[in-house]
Amino acid sequence: MCIHFQFRKILSRRLDLKCGLTMLFFAIFVTLSEGHFISDNDFILRNRDRRSEIALADLNYKNDDCLTSECIDTAMRVLKYMDRSIDPCDDFYKFACGQFPQFVEFPSNESNKVDQFTIIRNKVQKEMTMILEEECTSTEPRYAKLIKTFYQTCMQTTGKENIKLISDLLNTIGGWPLLEETNSSSYENFQWEKFGSELKNVVFLKNGFIFTTFRQDTKNNSNLVLLIKQPKSFNTSSNYVNLIESTVKLFGADKFKYKKDIKRIVDIEKRLFNISVPKEEKSKSRIRFTVKELIENYSNILWKEYFNTFLKPFNTIKDDDIVLIADASYFKQLNNLIKQFSKRDQANYLIWKVVEGFLNNYVGSIENKKEKSKKCYDHVYDMFGNSFGMLYIRKHFNAKSIANVTDEMMSNILEQFNKILGQADWMDSKTKGKAFEKLRSMSIVHPSIFESYTDDEIDEYFANLEITPGDFLQSFLNITKFNKYQEKYEFKKPLNFSSWTQQLNPITVNAKNLVYNNSMILSPAILQGIFLNESRPQYMNFGSLGSIIGHELTHSFYNNGRNFDKSGNLINWWEPESDKEFLLRTECISHQYGNYTVKEVNQNIKGERTQSENIADNGGIKLAYMAYEEYMKTHSPELLLPGLDFSQRQLFWISFAQTYCFKTTEKGLNHAILSSFHSPKEFRVVGSITNQPEFAKDFQCPSGTKMNPKNKCSVW
Repeated sequence: MCIHFQFRKILSRRLDLKCGLTMLFFAIFVTLSEGHFISDNDFILRNRDRRSEIALADLNYKNDDCLTSECIDTAMRVLKYMDRSIDPCDDFYKFACGQFPQFVEFPSNESNKVDQFTIIRNKVQKEMTMILEEECTSTEPRYAKLIKTFYQTCMQTTGKENIKLISDLLNTIGGWPLLEETNSSSYENFQWEKFGSELKNVVFLKNGFIFTTFRQDTKNNSNLVLLIKQPKSFNTSSNYVNLIESTVKLFGADKFKYKKDIKRIVDIEKRLFNISVPKEEKSKSRIRFTVKELIENYSNILWKEYFNTFLKPFNTIKDDDIVLIADASYFKQLNNLIKQFSKRDQANYLIWKVVEGFLNNYVGSIENKKEKSKKCYDHVYDMFGNSFGMLYIRKHFNAKSIANVTDEMMSNILEQFNKILGQADWMDSKTKGKAFEKLRSMSIVHPSIFESYTDDEIDEYFANLEITPGDFLQSFLNITKFNKYQEKYEFKKPLNFSSWTQQLNPITVNAKNLVYNNSMILSPAILQGIFLNESRPQYMNFGSLGSIIGHELTHSFYNNGRNFDKSGNLINWWEPESDKEFLLRTECISHQYGNYTVKEVNQNIKGERTQSENIADNGGIKLAYMAYEEYMKTHSPELLLPGLDFSQRQLFWISFAQTYCFKTTEKGLNHAILSSFHSPKEFRVVGSITNQPEFAKDFQCPSGTKMNPKNKCSVW
């Protein structure tokens, strides 16, 4: 049985198969449990040692092959994903990932994609769910007990929604007009900007006309400012009227004449949807206004009343306070549209959106245990954030075990970007000097930081939070109030960047560049599986995690990130000629990716929309390759994977490509093309490697082949 590769220098450039692993080797890895494939360090059968002995007995391995169980696991995964009938110089993604869709299943009926990130997320979720299901003990910290109690209360919730609790809340803010038997005139003085202001202590109800939150000030990153957006979503389903009617009946309103009110609620939502910015047209850019300027531009909205209600009880808004605006066209049209809604209709709509929000978050009607667990898990993740992730740190993470690998990798990658800047002859010396300053000033947040936070400081943070065992909705309200209180309490106070509340959630499977801080962080949850295994050859780690680190580092110098200085503040430090040259280089990337057609849905990638992420992908793989080249200079030659006739450099590229193996549906592809800032994963691989001369050299791809085009793009 031939599954071992040997490259032959013939005109066809086809791969010839050479015997390496036997049918028995195949039998071992095609019988993996649970119906979906995890990755390297989880790709283990029950009797691992015995499995290795069997595989090695039937394996034609060489003296320079790595024969540890980790290497065997990795080799099995590499072979399993590959389509050996594809020429790597023709389509490297399909060569590396062609068989991946056959060996994975979508994790749920609602999911339309599975990739390496979702695989690890699902693994982490299983581990965290097991923690949530454990009984509380007297020795664990209070925050752990709060989290477990909330999850278990959520899972135990059954029966009808707690309508009385919601009714009491609505009565506190003046009641719901459509529940009244007559058209009362009591709403003539209703001010939608002050919606919820009757609540004591803190206003935690969302205003259905505007979504407001806090963000770091782009020009002074130690401060928070307000950010306003259009509402996150709109309900435009044909069943919307029936949903509202059935909900209103729960409040005992079936004998009242509410159909006209419901019709107007639906009409408001449709009209708001019509002025909203579509997902595919959304931009990451923000308009910066003072409150005074906001009032001047959108004068039909009582902005001071709105913000003072939002900030209650801590702050009073001032004319010179800064507001960042996303979705500007929405607010321009809302300014005119809002006058067309009566006071009663405004009140009905806002209260309905609050009620709808409560019902969307309620789990009592969910009978399927798996579905209910997913919903309750999401509630815990959203509402407890980093404190929930700290439970992962305590049980599943050991920074020391991966420190040597990640530290050296990070250091090498930073050094390579330093070299790239030095070789950038298109940059003038002044701009280049500022770039060097920014790179040297970058803060790398080590994953071990999470181990430095104590349970006592997290318990202190949650000292005033109470969870009501057996009462999910009351507990949900308690956490919502608590979180809103904490957010507003921190407004206008200097940010503490070292606080555990300011870090990336440890169970987020990703790395992140925080351009506002000029810092980068690796989440502990990503340091596993295909991304990293400290016991396997480093060419696999550099190809996977290394390219992700390089990607995030490049974000500091791409379209948006390059506009922030060494302190993370929005300052233009580019000289005009260097700025012009940079933009010319980015146009090449936009044109390249804009010409890629996703054949499954017959659509082209949006080159302009995905430009920034494409630049980061190209920079990331270039930096990772350079860093591994540097690694090889200071370390002995690494052993190869058994049963594979690939060099270390070739395995680096394969590792990179297999990091982005994915399976999706036409619906998933359409959604990705329309709304994502990333290119579909196939083109993240192909688009990046076709611009790397080193790839063509390592795989001996002749000039003019698909993976080695004569014209290449390079920003960095």
